Amino acid sequence: MQPLRILLTLACASVTVLAEPSTHARADDVVLSFFLEIDQNVYDETVYGSPPQFAIWLESPDGKKIRTVWVTRRTGKGDWEGALERLTSLPYWVSRYNKETRTKGAPTYAKPIADAVTGPTPKKEFRTFVRVPEDSRWKVFVEVNASGDFDLAYPRALPNGTPDPDGNGQPSIVYSGEIEAKPGKCVKPKLIGRTEQFDVPDRLNPEIKSITTAADLLPTIEVKCTASKPEVSQPAKSQSK
Repeated sequence: MQPLRILLTLACASVTVLAEPSTHARADDVVLSFFLEIDQNVYDETVYGSPPQFAIWLESPDGKKIRTVWVTRRTGKGDWEGALERLTSLPYWVSRYNKETRTKGAPTYAKPIADAVTGPTPKKEFRTFVRVPEDSRWKVFVEVNASGDFDLAYPRALPNGTPDPDGNGQPSIVYSGEIEAKPGKCVKPKLIGRTEQFDVPDRLNPEIKSITTAADLLPTIEVKCTASKPEVSQPAKSQSK
């Protein structure tokens, strides 16, 4: 098995992750390529001005198989050093991760997620590639959250006057789509719901009219199926981690 390669452009403006074949890869596997565009103008306007946390994962149509593809480092490692600890950053992904790994609660600094599926938060765009069996069917999910993006529906203070304990503002939102793993197939996941900061994390609320700027964080989400992994050249000035 070849090691995972992570290519980071200067200042993490763009991140490309190449997921090499696992020990379970088959000769007839195909590649699902993920591309996310991140609108820096949106998260710059939040209280903290930090790039959003996000997670990408796959689920079989019956929901019995779950595979985390990628999650940003702070959430995946429980590493909030130098930032407000945001326990409600990606609660829906955490519920799926728990089912995938038979664990409880979010990853922590002591019990982080594997290095192969996590890394620094990109500022502008993100690409990653994973192998799956040809002709298999998957539901694709992307959850995203930028803390501190308060609005009228999600203000700084709770109805009783106390400050939002997590400084979250608008809750995380979830996009989903379905794709058949055949070369040439493509899907653009759509916004399907939001989480509730103080409710059960494994349940989505389909009400999204209250979501404002959060819905603009990821203007482009695309998943394409190809016969083999794309060739990606390392930038002239980059740093590997």
